[in-house]
Amino acid sequence: MIASSMKPCSVIGISGGEPFIRDDLPEIVCILNRSAAPLTFDIPTNGFFTDKIVHAVQKMVSLNPNVTFDIKRSLDGPPEIHNRIRSLKDGYSRMHETYLQLCDLRKSYGNLKIKICTVYSALNQDYMEGLFERINTDFANIDRFVFSVAHGTVDDKSCEEFSWQRYFHYCDHLGEYTDQGNKKDFHSLFTIALRTAKNDYLKKLVKKGCFYKECRAGKSTIVIGETGKVYPCEPLWHPVAELRQNGYSLTKALSSKEMEAFQRMIVNKQCNCHWNIPIITNILRKPLTYPKIVTEIGKLFLKNKRE
Repeated sequence: MIASSMKPCSVIGISGGEPFIRDDLPEIVCILNRSAAPLTFDIPTNGFFTDKIVHAVQKMVSLNPNVTFDIKRSLDGPPEIHNRIRSLKDGYSRMHETYLQLCDLRKSYGNLKIKICTVYSALNQDYMEGLFERINTDFANIDRFVFSVAHGTVDDKSCEEFSWQRYFHYCDHLGEYTDQGNKKDFHSLFTIALRTAKNDYLKKLVKKGCFYKECRAGKSTIVIGETGKVYPCEPLWHPVAELRQNGYSLTKALSSKEMEAFQRMIVNKQCNCHWNIPIITNILRKPLTYPKIVTEIGKLFLKNKRE
């Protein structure tokens, strides 16, 4: 019922917790694909349950050949740092084994893309060089590397006490520290270039504190919780509707009075988060950013030709 009320969208993210714990994940994906026809499914994983993950991914990519699957493994640092942050004794080695098996699977399915995502925070900002070295050696065949920052969803707020200056330094020189991924297919080329444009945009937001003027939380991005609550954004986790109380209609939920009140609150309180998803959505809505994206695609293409 929820899927049938969804309008076509570009990306659907299924997160958690660990999404692959659900045995019915492939069935959920098929239903969403038929209803919303996304270009991409973005699914994160800690990579711990190798057999379960690989089996589910194979089922999803084979049953939905018309859509790209970005399977995103979370990497928080070199092995000892990753395991400490994740509180998983063998977290790094299990995640690496999952990566290797997904690489084998990708040879048979062109719609499977493999990403590494690192969330920069106070917990790992001192270990970035070691992390980049590990990506170059242990994860050399990824399609893309995503480098983001901790935002309002973290329980330990001290995680957000990181150095923006160091983060932007790593962003500006990311290509020197590590190969950012596969630069041979357009999906990867475009998304790598988009991330570069995002970092430039993020610098301006952090400096000026003006994102509330153009935030489209609840308009271009929404979050549906596991109990059916609808949230415009992750950093605030402010519910605006219950799907059960709206006949499981997402359209009704998004047109609620609570949603209107939320939009006013964003402006009145001058909310200025740095959540990646609405920032990237805003960039795609700004034609002035297109030359930057095209330029970065050209740079990546030429670099690939030289290599």
